[in-house]
Amino acid sequence: MTENQSLQRRLLIYTDLDGTLLDHDSYDTSATAALRQNLKALGVPVVWNTSKTAAELEALRVALDHTDPYIVENGAALYFPDESTQQPKQTFGPGHDHIMNCLEGVKGRFRFKGFHDMTTAEVAAATGLAEPDAALAKQRQFSEPLTWQDSPAAMSDFLAAMADCGLTVLRGGRFVHILGNFNKATPMRWLNDYYANRWNAIVETIALGDSQNDIAMLQAADRAYLIRSPAHVPPQINGQANIRIAKGYGPNGWAEAISSEVHTLVANDESPDETLTTSTQG
Repeated sequence: MTENQSLQRRLLIYTDLDGTLLDHDSYDTSATAALRQNLKALGVPVVWNTSKTAAELEALRVALDHTDPYIVENGAALYFPDESTQQPKQTFGPGHDHIMNCLEGVKGRFRFKGFHDMTTAEVAAATGLAEPDAALAKQRQFSEPLTWQDSPAAMSDFLAAMADCGLTVLRGGRFVHILGNFNKATPMRWLNDYYANRWNAIVETIALGDSQNDIAMLQAADRAYLIRSPAHVPPQINGQANIRIAKGYGPNGWAEAISSEVHTLVANDESPDETLTTSTQG
């Protein structure tokens, strides 16, 4: 028996928020409540992997009793729950000042409007958030969402201009996001290694998302679920046998996908012959 064959397997879930765990329009997530509690009882970490800021997540994490690590601004930074939201555990790209300097340099060539240039009321109108929450969404540290107001042809030139600045352009469910050369899969690799070492186990991953900016996360997981959105068709992902499309939309699709995983998890946990374990003890 090899060393890997003797190690237990441990489950780690990564999930997008808007349009996946949270409803695209209402941000409601009641359909997932029971499953989230089941996963907590089973000791399975549910890592939020979102375009939202750390400031936005503070109240939401309290409201949803989220106590696992979380990834913000499309993979820019990883936070641990027992540490200050002002100090990420790990960062993966440049800061907001560098991004704004690059955008300022191309404003005369392209038509767009970023959160930095929007009032809180404008961000609230664009996102559907209440104004206090929109103010938190404006507190970017590592990325800049913007509304694209130019032509598709101009976007090609914009991509090249951002690449010259060492930046990447990601299309999300609502906005175009400007960030460093990372994506939602980048911190996954770091966190997978962290848990593998902490648990002394083989980490098995599941990812759930709905948008173009989730593709890298879905592709990096062992099993993944593309959640349907009422706002856009599922992004095209070719040649990925590990990715399934959920039947339901938003939180209902999330619940559908995870319920089957929990059923398998409990069945395995009850069998002394299975190697999949859900204990979280260090």
